[in-house]
Amino acid sequence: MGSVTVGLSGDIVSKISSTTRASLLFVFVVAWIIFAFVILVNTYLITRELRILHDGVNKISGGNFGYKINGENVSNEVKELFESFNDMSVRLHIYEEQNIEQLTLERNKLEAVLMSIANGVVVCDNNDEIVLVNNHAQSLLNVSDEQILKTYIQDYVDEEGNYCFRDKIEQFKSDKSKYLTFNIKIANNVIKSIISPMYTNNGDYVGYIIVLIDMTKEAEMDMMKSHFIS
Repeated sequence: MGSVTVGLSGDIVSKISSTTRASLLFVFVVAWIIFAFVILVNTYLITRELRILHDGVNKISGGNFGYKINGENVSNEVKELFESFNDMSVRLHIYEEQNIEQLTLERNKLEAVLMSIANGVVVCDNNDEIVLVNNHAQSLLNVSDEQILKTYIQDYVDEEGNYCFRDKIEQFKSDKSKYLTFNIKIANNVIKSIISPMYTNNGDYVGYIIVLIDMTKEAEMDMMKSHFIS
């Protein structure tokens, strides 16, 4: 009788142990699934927030100052980051507007001064493209504003098809630290040309200015003097 009781007790303990192990395994699997799900959700949320921030940074990098990112449905820490980003974007937009306004004002002042100069003035950037030319220069070169702006000074030709500046520009560019003075002849007019480099306050080369001075009368006077002396 005692052995039967022991046998039954062993079977019961074995069944309980199996049930316990199965229960523990089930609980472990459920806990692992919940844990994995939580990690996936957190990863998705973090990735989403980073993607939103990344898109905002790309907008700012592209010059779209003032762009704001939506801070709804994000964590408090990320929301503070988004608010700081939006504040920076607004400040950049304000600075851009002020900077453009100031640059426009300075450019208008420069153009007004150049247009009022009696001599011809041609301004070229560091790629030799003409960005500004005053009325007197247009008259001396016998071109209109539309014909010469956004063209290259080396490509300018006179009425006879001669490239008046090409060789001299190449000579000037070989040593940008020096002024270069030479004469050209356009439509029987003798024009003294002076090329001088332009630098920023930091010493960066940004282009050059060509000053054109009508020397026709002086040249005629010199010729008359030569004839008289002869």
